[in-house]
Amino acid sequence: VEIELLVPGAEAVKYRTKTVSDNGFNPIWKETTDFTIHFEELNLVFLRFSVYDEDVRTSEFIASYCIPVASLQPGYRNVPLNDVNGEQYLFTSLYICSSICRI
Repeated sequence: VEIELLVPGAEAVKYRTKTVSDNGFNPIWKETTDFTIHFEELNLVFLRFSVYDEDVRTSEFIASYCIPVASLQPGYRNVPLNDVNGEQYLFTSLYICSSICRI
């Protein structure tokens, strides 16, 4: 899974989890990351979750979801996943836990 913080006028900040080998049905990552946002308009800042099928030679895009940081509620959430055309995959999601700390 790749998580990108998209801020207007800035380069995307990316975090990529380790690959889970041979577990395409129900992979579990158990990883955490932090992003610091230095931008006032949180409705213009987005988090994009992208899922890839990674093997020895390639990293094939499977699905993604993009959400405004202002809409992201703290706690445990199921993030729906969309295909390359923006259509939602049925019964497919990422289970995440998010928190927001104002500095």
